[in-house]
Amino acid sequence: MTYLRILLVSISCLASYLYAQSPIANFTANPLTVCVGQNVNFTNTSSANGGPALSSYQWDFGDGNAATTTNATHAFSTAGTFTITLVATNANGVADAEIKPAYITVNPLPNVNFSANGLGCTVPLTLSFSNSSSQGANFSQAWNFGNSQTSSQYTPPSITYNSQGTFQVVLTVTNNNTGCVNSLTQPIVVSNFQAGITAPAVGCVGQPIAFQDNSTAGANAWSWNFGSAGQSNAENPNVTYNSPGTYTVSLTSQNTNSGCSGSTTQQIVVQANTIPSFYANPTANCAPGSIQFFNTTNLAGTYVWNFGDGQTYTGPNPPAHLYQTSGLFDVSLTFTSSAGCSGTKTLQDYIEITPVEAGFYALDTGGCAPFTVQFIDTSYTPSNPIVSWQWNFGNGQTYSGQVPPPQTYGVGLYNVSLIITTASGCTDTIIKTPYVTVGSIDSVDFSWDPNITCANTDVEFESEFYISVPYDSSEISYLWDFSQGISTQDDPTFQFSQDTGWVDVTLYVNFRGCIDSLELDSVLYVLAPIAQFNPNNYLVCNPTSLPVTFQFQNTAIEGEDSDSVALHYEWNDNSPNTYFNNSQLDLPNGGNTSHAFANYGTYQIEQVVHNYTTGCSDSITLAITISQLQSAFLLPDDTICKGDAIGLFNQSTTWSAHPVNTWIYTFGNGQQINNGPNVNYVYPASGTYNINLLVFNSVGCSSTSSQTILVANKPVAGLLAPSYAGCSPFPVSFTNTSYSIVNGLPLATFNTTFSDNNTSVTTTNVNQAINHTFVGNGVYTATLTAADINGCVSNPVSVQITLTKPTALISADTVICVLDSSVIASLSTGEAALQYAWSVNGNNIGSDSLCILDLPSNNNGLFSTHLLSLIVTDGNGCNDTTLQTIYVSQPHAAPTYSFSGAAIDVNGNYSCPPLFCDFTDASSSMGTITNWNWSFGNGNNSILQNPDNTLVTSGTFTLSMSVTDEFGCTDDTTVANYVSIGGPLGTPIWIQDNTICAQGALFTIQNPSNIDSVSWNLGNGVWVADSLSFPYFYPNTGTYNPSVTVYDTAGCQILYLLDPLTASVSGMNAQINASPVYANINQVVNLTDASTSLNPIATWTWIFPDSSNLYFQNTAQSIAFSQGGPQQIGLVITDNLGCIDTALITIFVSDPDIWVPNVFTPNGDGYNDIVTLPYPSFKSYDIQILNRWGNLVFELKDQTGIAVWDGYDFNGQLHTDGVFFYRLRGEMLGGTLIDKHGFIHLVDVE
Repeated sequence: MTYLRILLVSISCLASYLYAQSPIANFTANPLTVCVGQNVNFTNTSSANGGPALSSYQWDFGDGNAATTTNATHAFSTAGTFTITLVATNANGVADAEIKPAYITVNPLPNVNFSANGLGCTVPLTLSFSNSSSQGANFSQAWNFGNSQTSSQYTPPSITYNSQGTFQVVLTVTNNNTGCVNSLTQPIVVSNFQAGITAPAVGCVGQPIAFQDNSTAGANAWSWNFGSAGQSNAENPNVTYNSPGTYTVSLTSQNTNSGCSGSTTQQIVVQANTIPSFYANPTANCAPGSIQFFNTTNLAGTYVWNFGDGQTYTGPNPPAHLYQTSGLFDVSLTFTSSAGCSGTKTLQDYIEITPVEAGFYALDTGGCAPFTVQFIDTSYTPSNPIVSWQWNFGNGQTYSGQVPPPQTYGVGLYNVSLIITTASGCTDTIIKTPYVTVGSIDSVDFSWDPNITCANTDVEFESEFYISVPYDSSEISYLWDFSQGISTQDDPTFQFSQDTGWVDVTLYVNFRGCIDSLELDSVLYVLAPIAQFNPNNYLVCNPTSLPVTFQFQNTAIEGEDSDSVALHYEWNDNSPNTYFNNSQLDLPNGGNTSHAFANYGTYQIEQVVHNYTTGCSDSITLAITISQLQSAFLLPDDTICKGDAIGLFNQSTTWSAHPVNTWIYTFGNGQQINNGPNVNYVYPASGTYNINLLVFNSVGCSSTSSQTILVANKPVAGLLAPSYAGCSPFPVSFTNTSYSIVNGLPLATFNTTFSDNNTSVTTTNVNQAINHTFVGNGVYTATLTAADINGCVSNPVSVQITLTKPTALISADTVICVLDSSVIASLSTGEAALQYAWSVNGNNIGSDSLCILDLPSNNNGLFSTHLLSLIVTDGNGCNDTTLQTIYVSQPHAAPTYSFSGAAIDVNGNYSCPPLFCDFTDASSSMGTITNWNWSFGNGNNSILQNPDNTLVTSGTFTLSMSVTDEFGCTDDTTVANYVSIGGPLGTPIWIQDNTICAQGALFTIQNPSNIDSVSWNLGNGVWVADSLSFPYFYPNTGTYNPSVTVYDTAGCQILYLLDPLTASVSGMNAQINASPVYANINQVVNLTDASTSLNPIATWTWIFPDSSNLYFQNTAQSIAFSQGGPQQIGLVITDNLGCIDTALITIFVSDPDIWVPNVFTPNGDGYNDIVTLPYPSFKSYDIQILNRWGNLVFELKDQTGIAVWDGYDFNGQLHTDGVFFYRLRGEMLGGTLIDKHGFIHLVDVE
């Protein structure tokens, strides 16, 4: 057995080498036992095993589900035990599979089902419950009856409900062995069942009326009868009545679960939609003009007026309405009755408002007494002539007429007024206060200081005048004429800036328009210079390009020719100033210049002039501006309908520093808006208009853009029918009489809706017939609206059609399964008693309201088709027919599948698992298939439509499949031998008996076939190769999970997992005695075996630190160690059954003395060239070499050998003869710490 251990160790190393590049797939799961629907978490513990990184994973959960994630979570939908497979593949495509048979146990949920016995139509209600759930000692029941009563019995006692309502009964069943729980909730409706209707007492013709079921809770079937408006089985139907009257509505409701039912009736009054009437007086007036509207409807209800100018009023009789602007206005009145029935009357262009404006002026309104004034009338009215002018001149005189005589006024203040009246009675008044002023001045004089001044220097003036009549200072105005400017102050300060020399001054005093003056010549002398210059432009808008060059003309008054003068310009654009000296200024055009400005902006240009002769200087600053502005606005639509608002959106652009600050929109009808960049506007009248946008920016640039808009009148709808009554079905061909009015657009589309089925038809030509067949019983409407090419829509127009007809209706399953019977019910409605005639495929089958279908099976396809017919005749002989196609379904189960992953031989056969199987349902049925059951032949099953399955062993497999469609029809099929997989086969097992050590087992493969090689994994890190049968003994007790991989000659490998194996105590105790345990270098240590065993020991194997193994028969050993430190010795013993045990002992060897040679000759002769330690004795050491000045010249760190120094420095230069200092620090093998220093003599020997 000693040789076997060596062989196993060798084989283990070989196996580790051979499979180091193959991945190792493995995983764990938690929990391992669950209930149906509970999640299991799978954790991937696969490793690359020294090879390329793992690149993909394939999970197979054994129920048809698969996953490719690293870790997975899966909930099993069916009960059973499931084998889990994980295939891990590395980047080279090498794969390994981990298979854990019956790894996950999924316990079923308990079955839960119960029923209540009894009808919930009365209170109190006593019910018994029948329980058909899982039962037995392992199951417990928990009832909750929703009324605070509970029970834990399988069959509970009868339960009494003492109040009406819906009670949720919950039964919970628990499997006490597995802990799996399932529950079922069913509602119990307890009521004093009564039918009930919730509906308004009054409805409106042509408007849906909402009827709501108000029956006792639990009603689930309804039968409504609305008289001429038809029937319905909806819970809460909406019904439209097409003629006024009083109708009786009946409802029969029932709870089909409890069998409770009830009936009730309710009357509803259907009112006609009243169109209101009104008029206005007058219908034309002046702006602003007041119009009084009169309501002649005389009905109680709600009235809403729309006056067409954006203003509305709610109430029957509005106060007089004031129109602020001129134009034509539509007026509408909407009347809504208390029942909500509404109608609207609209009068288009009904109100006309024209502007009236009184006005006058006089050429002179102020002067000295006596003063005569002539007044001129400027009153304005565009289409309403003025017939009266009433003047009051404020001087006690009046006049009636357009052209009054001249009026004379004395000293004083006078108000003047004018009242005009038009032919329609419109009036307007204008009063100007005070308008005529008359005064008188006695004398005028003034004074000033100084008499001589530099230009643009302050000179102070003081007025001196006398008026003898009483006055207020606000009635006096002044006008100073300084020959170079004026002032209106009473005592001004003035700077002379236009010319030099002697100046004349005149003072004008104005008192109520009476003016007197004083002119004085040569009152003071002005000295030069005066700065003056003129740019060729002050504002340049939208230049064609930049820079823009300006010309500047010097117009400065510099002084006498003999004066010494200098002048310069400051541009304020970061460019240099421009200077002119005296001689340059004497030249023609002296001081003229030009300058180019590179950017948009406003620039302050300053001219500075110095006259050194007069001692005066002057400067002037002028601003020039370069800007950009472009007017633009967005008009969303160039054609709108009258009454629609149009939104205008400014899109003008300007230079950022000169923002747009003024937007003036004019609308082509005399109106404008200037209150912002974006505006909304409603044209009061139809027509074509030009919209203009004039914009200004902050520096005065302006730009205008224009667009045209058409305001179109709405079309007028018209509809005629050749006949307005008939039998159902009743075809009607309507005539479209719609038309456009002035300023209307061509008609484009016509939409007609029909109330019998709430459908509509759209036509595009007024001459195109509008056809519809009315079906039903009652009065119905056809309603037409006309739209023009721009989408302007007319007011609707309606006509009424009256007809009757029964309705044939079948309640039948459209699909039945082969050999099934089906009960068909008639849900037909109509007047009086109905008669029935049933047929299938033309053959009569009955005349009752119910019939039973027994249709033949189909042997030629998935389904057969049969035509069911019902003819219903009412008491008046009117009839209706309905047809329904009945299908007999027989689904066809058809599985398809594809394979991947397995190796394929030269003949195309699968030669090696694993084989990944993708199953696809190709079944067919006339309906949708809803359930699937698959069996894959390897013990795995699935209920998925398109499952996956992994076959991990060789063999031939059979596939089974069954399907169920949405109608409950089923089919199944079996595919025998649907796939075969080659590869090695066998049944690996382990055996433990009294001939084998309990510490191990006999591993063998039974019935081997096509096996070329074998690799055993014994579960403890040991691998055994190419053995079909062998014993193995575990060094340690415990439970192990062995496995074996078998290979065929083609390299196919299959992994088999063996059952867990438990290695028991062998009864062996390996032990070593050593003397001494603490030894010196080269001291002999004696070793003896002290092991014990229940069975005879057969072999001893000693293992020494130099990796040598010695085999003896109970022989003592001796050994000496040449190095210090701890030394480990092992002993392996084996008994006659092959059981093995191991002992270890440590010998502690003391560290030897260490020294460093003190002289060497590094001359390359191979003798004493380097300094070394005498032997390797250190775990780690550092050596430093320093010269005689204490400088570090060489260093080694973390050394384990014997090297010290070769005489070279850090730069690879050999040192010359000399004495050097060394320091040695480190830890020796035996743990001794060394810190040693001394001298080394380097001898330079040539």
